[in-house]
Amino acid sequence: MADGDFPLNEVNRRTREALPLGAAPFTQQIFANGEFIENALAYLTSEGGLIMARNKEVSIRPLDPVRVERERSWWQGLNLLVPVLLVVALGVGHAFWRKRKYARFSKPPEA
Repeated sequence: MADGDFPLNEVNRRTREALPLGAAPFTQQIFANGEFIENALAYLTSEGGLIMARNKEVSIRPLDPVRVERERSWWQGLNLLVPVLLVVALGVGHAFWRKRKYARFSKPPEA
């Protein structure tokens, strides 16, 4: 159903006529695709559902301006330093890992 082929009708190749919705031409079965689509559309377009969706009220909760001003520098510093420190820590860890992994290849053979 996600790719949009679910509600499509198959076509009879000889007569070029559309088969009923949900018909499988090779097995000669008719599935309930049509009923499912009708029920889904009835559910999605029900009068009660549309009225409920239309009357929904979204309330926006404003931030406390005093707290915003008080904590502004803290959040700015945190958002500036944490990503930089994370990248530096990952770089140091990666360099340490590579040095340890390839250390056996850098030793000269013993004679």
